[in-house]
Amino acid sequence: MTEYALSKRADSDLVQIARTSLAQWGPVQAERYIGGLHELFLRLAEFPNLGRNAGDIRSGYLRIESAAHIVFYKQTVDGILIVRVLHERMDFSRHL
Repeated sequence: MTEYALSKRADSDLVQIARTSLAQWGPVQAERYIGGLHELFLRLAEFPNLGRNAGDIRSGYLRIESAAHIVFYKQTVDGILIVRVLHERMDFSRHL
């Protein structure tokens, strides 16, 4: 079974996304949004080529959009490593 892991930065990204979602949309929507991201991570672990090449930003990275966020990840021997989860308006090259 393939797995996913979160980098420390991706974990911090998710905490911030949860806080922002909770403040703006309440607990039900925040839980739904974060849950959707985790479901995406599981799907990416199973099908790692779902994302697009993000080599123009960082060599070896792939990316996939999820609502207002972009998930950056790379393939590993055991599955995938979620590197960052960045808002679509962020300067990706600055944060990767």
